[in-house]
Amino acid sequence: MSPILAKNILLISGAFHHASYWEDWKTFFSVRGYKVLTPSWPFRNVDSETLRSRHPDPLTASVRLNTLIDFYGGIIEELSEPPILIGHSLGGLLVQLLQQRYTIAAGVIMNSIPPKGIFPLNFTYYATLLRARGIFSSQRGSLLMPIRLWRKVMVNGLSSDEQKSTYDKYAVPESNALLSDIFTAKARIDFTKPHVPLLFIAGGKDRFVPAAVNYRNYKGYTHKDSVTIYKEYDGNNHFFLQQQGWEISAEFIYNWLNQIP
Repeated sequence: MSPILAKNILLISGAFHHASYWEDWKTFFSVRGYKVLTPSWPFRNVDSETLRSRHPDPLTASVRLNTLIDFYGGIIEELSEPPILIGHSLGGLLVQLLQQRYTIAAGVIMNSIPPKGIFPLNFTYYATLLRARGIFSSQRGSLLMPIRLWRKVMVNGLSSDEQKSTYDKYAVPESNALLSDIFTAKARIDFTKPHVPLLFIAGGKDRFVPAAVNYRNYKGYTHKDSVTIYKEYDGNNHFFLQQQGWEISAEFIYNWLNQIP
């Protein structure tokens, strides 16, 4: 693999997370010479407190998986060169889907929601989605993950004060219909096709999308001439973008893009 020469990075947020959780990552790559974009999802261009105050919100509820693919695809097409995509959680799945449809330079897929066909052999993943969505919630409604669930599966390992602080700063309502879409053909990946270099990063303490799920996702790619790399960090939870030591993962990504051993 040769160094990735592209200088545009598009950071793609995950479900239930406000895009501002990328703020330190944007600074990290900006000072290293990259132009870094951190767009909010459609209808989320306000702070997380305002978004929670609007819940339940029909605009949030209207967002579907194809909405996000078209949204980020439009940004990619407006750039002067193919960008590097870095996605977290559902943003990781979006990286996989976008690289099938658009021209990009490379993709980094972190703690990713698995695509259609990768079945997590882990009850916690399904239980979390069911609890977040609510057994009797409307398909057309918006959802807000309760803080007790956020503490358990997103920010486990942090202090109680840190868990509350991350919830207050970054937790946002989500579209129920969007969460349904990830189990449909809309989220299917053709693992046999050639692809740009892809780096998978997983967390050993991730209770939402365990490392084993990320590893199965990584192993799904079978094209022998395409580059696919897997890296696991034992101490990372699902919300490691703001976890102490996040710079280690960011430095690894930077070095991988530039092929520094």
